[in-house]
Amino acid sequence: MKLSALFRGNSAVLRGNFLFITFSWIIMFFAQPIPDTYASLFYLHLGANVFLISVMGFAGSIAVALVQFPGGVIWQISMGEDGLLFQ
Repeated sequence: MKLSALFRGNSAVLRGNFLFITFSWIIMFFAQPIPDTYASLFYLHLGANVFLISVMGFAGSIAVALVQFPGGVIWQISMGEDGLLFQ
């Protein structure tokens, strides 16, 4: 499959909202490490201690884990037989 076939024609995979979401995720994955590098130092300067920063990181990981699976199930149900998994 040619790269241009991903964007053109009736069998295009990357089009519409899926194209927008894909590019948004690409930008986010490249840009996220920039503020994350210094976030803990910023929190320390605001008055947090090391334990509080670790609790915040743990809570963030748990929050992502709790919503990732249900979000995937809802996506699967909403896509029905038109979802990429069924093609």
